[in-house]
Amino acid sequence: MMQTTRYTKRDSEDTSSPALAQMENDYIDEDEDKYSEVSSSLAPDGSLVSTVADRHGFFGGTQYLMESKQLISPNKIKERERKWLNMTADWDKQMVKNIKKVQNRCRKGIPQSIRPRAWLFLTKAHKLLQAHENYYFILCDKPGERKWIEDIRKDLHRQFPYHEMFVDQDGTG
Repeated sequence: MMQTTRYTKRDSEDTSSPALAQMENDYIDEDEDKYSEVSSSLAPDGSLVSTVADRHGFFGGTQYLMESKQLISPNKIKERERKWLNMTADWDKQMVKNIKKVQNRCRKGIPQSIRPRAWLFLTKAHKLLQAHENYYFILCDKPGERKWIEDIRKDLHRQFPYHEMFVDQDGTG
């Protein structure tokens, strides 16, 4: 039997637009690294693939993950989360005055819980979301163009053959 990971929704921090709030919602992995058993099966190419999804939803591939040399304490993680939240609250000022600090914090690693928010700011996507506040929702309500839907459908099994959302033809992805 395939084991899946449960996720719970975490309320996003204060945001300036509904689209930004929607995009910033992230998920907390409640079962991360708490699997009671590991199982595997053969992939179509004959390689061994785990039937337990990792924290990102992929089956197999754990042999490519590097072991962490040292664990970061929960207090240090909370401290980094607080710093990132403060930094993103005043992002434009931080990018002008403290670009080296932003770079240094990126190199130390963005806390898992902050990554969706951090990437919105690092890529300047938050500005696009603010400029086109309802565009995301408009696109969600529109039916996709048949040509693009077909291209995406063909690519999913090639690009993500071992992702839990795309393993089954009628999966949630």
